[in-house]
Amino acid sequence: LSQYRYEILYTLFNSLFKTLGFGYQFFIFVFSLITTTVLLYAIRKFNKRYLYLSFLIYFSYHFLPYEMNMIRQGMAASWIFLGFYYSSVGNLKKYLLCILMAFMFQSIGIIFLPFYWLNRIYWTKKWLLILLGVCVTIYLTFSFLSIVSYLPIFQNNVDYYVNDYYSQMESTSYS
Repeated sequence: LSQYRYEILYTLFNSLFKTLGFGYQFFIFVFSLITTTVLLYAIRKFNKRYLYLSFLIYFSYHFLPYEMNMIRQGMAASWIFLGFYYSSVGNLKKYLLCILMAFMFQSIGIIFLPFYWLNRIYWTKKWLLILLGVCVTIYLTFSFLSIVSYLPIFQNNVDYYVNDYYSQMESTSYS
């Protein structure tokens, strides 16, 4: 446990299940059960206004890519989704608690902290179009820059991770 600095709850879950002698199958089952419970609770909270949108978000962005593959991100996504409900009703304390829970499972969850206040900004159509243009420009720039990693000058780094680093990890594909 002393090797980990972030994602405290995920580390504690791992340690607890390993100490109790459970295999990864049971760990993933319990983790997915908690993730799904939090997510379904959030969907139920949203149901009066956004029931169909909630199911669309769940199946397209959560179920297959996260819950069935990247479990820490799925857990964080569930807590963030519940936090968005609390943001929509103006409950700052519960929103912050949900973001904290997401952060404790996946450290990148902390970037959702300012969304509580961003939700209260009135955006005109003009500003939304400008923001969309900036986002598309940033996306295209990063997509173009990702090509750089395939250039011969970076190939040694790519080969190291693909052939040496990950090939020595026997447990990378268990889940």
